[in-house]
Amino acid sequence: MKRTLIITFFLTIFFLLPTFHASTTATPIKHVIIIIEENHSFDNMFGTYPFGWPPIVNNITLSVMWPCGLYKNYTQLESSKNGVLCWISVPNVPWLPFLGSSHPYYANAWDTVDPGEGWCLYHGDYWFDTYDGFVYYSGPQSMAYFSYQQVGILWDYAEEYVLADNYYSPVLGLTEPNRVAY
Repeated sequence: MKRTLIITFFLTIFFLLPTFHASTTATPIKHVIIIIEENHSFDNMFGTYPFGWPPIVNNITLSVMWPCGLYKNYTQLESSKNGVLCWISVPNVPWLPFLGSSHPYYANAWDTVDPGEGWCLYHGDYWFDTYDGFVYYSGPQSMAYFSYQQVGILWDYAEEYVLADNYYSPVLGLTEPNRVAY
């Protein structure tokens, strides 16, 4: 009987005491989830975030969430024709920029063609730290962007949690080495 009381006492204390690891953390963050997409760039998924295309107008949420300094971006989106962002351009051929350029455009589809893949093509996309090679090496679909209608759950995550817009993959290469790095 005495043994049962002692065990019951210690079990009661064990379950009633708060866990020590939760009370000693410096921040309230307990979990970090990284969503890794394949064959999509940040601009492809969030290029027009938080406004989207067509831009949301006369919306109470939009009037409350005006990001500081982004009003110009919103007015440019409103005035763009068919979702083509003419104020952004990438040369069609990076070493011959006078041959024309491409502009980001709204991908009016639920999926786009996969970009060209491989070590040489990825380094061509990067084009000596200028990012001017995407159209030539990965194709014009690399300039397409989705809006809130197409990737709604990702935009919801971005609104509720954190959007790491200055976060880059550690390996300029295929998906597998990047997944191993995380």
